[in-house]
Amino acid sequence: MNSTTKSPTNSNQAYYKCIQTLFSLGRFGIKPGLETIRHLLEKLGSPEKKIKSVHIAGTNGKGSTASSIASILSASGIKTGLFTSPHLIRFNERISINGEHISDSEVVEFYEKVKQADTGERPATFFEYATAMAFCFFAENGVEYAVIETGMGGRLDATNTITPCASIITTISKDHESFLGNTISSIASDKSGIIKTGVPVITGVRNREALKVIENEAEGSNSFLLKIDTDFSLIRSPDSSYYYKGNNNDFIGNIEIRLNGDHQIDNTALCIAACNILKDQRITKNSIRNGLKLVSWPGRLEYVSKNPFIILDGAHNPEATEKLCTYLKTMHRDKPVLFIIGMMKDKDHTQSLKPIAGLNPRIIITESKSLRAEKAEELGSFLKESFGITSTVIPDLPEAIKKGLSTKNPEEIICITGSLYIVGEAKAFFNNTDFQTAPN
Repeated sequence: MNSTTKSPTNSNQAYYKCIQTLFSLGRFGIKPGLETIRHLLEKLGSPEKKIKSVHIAGTNGKGSTASSIASILSASGIKTGLFTSPHLIRFNERISINGEHISDSEVVEFYEKVKQADTGERPATFFEYATAMAFCFFAENGVEYAVIETGMGGRLDATNTITPCASIITTISKDHESFLGNTISSIASDKSGIIKTGVPVITGVRNREALKVIENEAEGSNSFLLKIDTDFSLIRSPDSSYYYKGNNNDFIGNIEIRLNGDHQIDNTALCIAACNILKDQRITKNSIRNGLKLVSWPGRLEYVSKNPFIILDGAHNPEATEKLCTYLKTMHRDKPVLFIIGMMKDKDHTQSLKPIAGLNPRIIITESKSLRAEKAEELGSFLKESFGITSTVIPDLPEAIKKGLSTKNPEEIICITGSLYIVGEAKAFFNNTDFQTAPN
């Protein structure tokens, strides 16, 4: 690396000043479009063209699928980059190589490089900076494959400047409707914008309306399309392990899924199909098994305590909360649940809270530090008016957690959910670490 050695104090000061500046870019909001990021990358020497990549879009399951693919590639002896969003506690989580996050000094170094290139007609946004920093970091560190998760949507997402070896669309459901449209077809059209000419596409989408859009986009791009259940699947064995079955007699047995939730079966199937598409001889059945045993994806059905049971899950849309509640009913059958919930203003509160209300739980309403956060008082009133549920309203998350712990009964499961922002702040509380408030 080119960063100079500094005293710890100066280094920390430079890092925190850099983070503060980066996060301040969030006040300019989200500006879909590729002109600015293309300008940045061209000025930086087109680092995205120096690495092979796998590109992932979808409403839910992007991060789990991305981290699983990266874990398999790393277990195969391949130097692998991973770019995801948002972070939970620290910005550095977004950019990693073989499971190791970018260091504080490297964040400063690559921010400065991107800043020098930010000379376009419009100043780059936070996410454009983060994307350009990741591509530069990967290219300069000799990453062979980078697994890239879209930030939002696909067609105009800043990551959609790459030509990957494989494109993946996990699921399609309603979310970010003010940007992506309010119909399944419009959302599918935006996310299928990551499909590139001649690049294989793998999808876990089952919704017929959305799948038709993806099929048309793939056909128009002359892209080979692999569909879950039709071309590949992951099936539970009697011994509770899994086996993968794909076209061309592809078969892998004795697969263990480390991540919690039945929805991870589909995500795992997608990541194995993608790894097979890469046709890299270093990726073997054993490295696939080993990579899946090592994968970690915090903040999604994550247990931070089992005495008492405390689960963190970043469910923030109807599909995700439905999966969360299904998991709780399956794994903690008949156990009462205390939910500590904080949501964003722009989410579908009615449909997201409906599965939770169906559990007849005790609820504490709180809010994150994000400017996009719904005020706890407002969300508490909405819950009462819509579902007849009276909640305890405690805007300060640490105080909400302390209240939950002090009032829970011995049988109660605590589930902290509603957004990844809430989950990140909760993780920082339990880890007793500083929390970097994500930009809006």
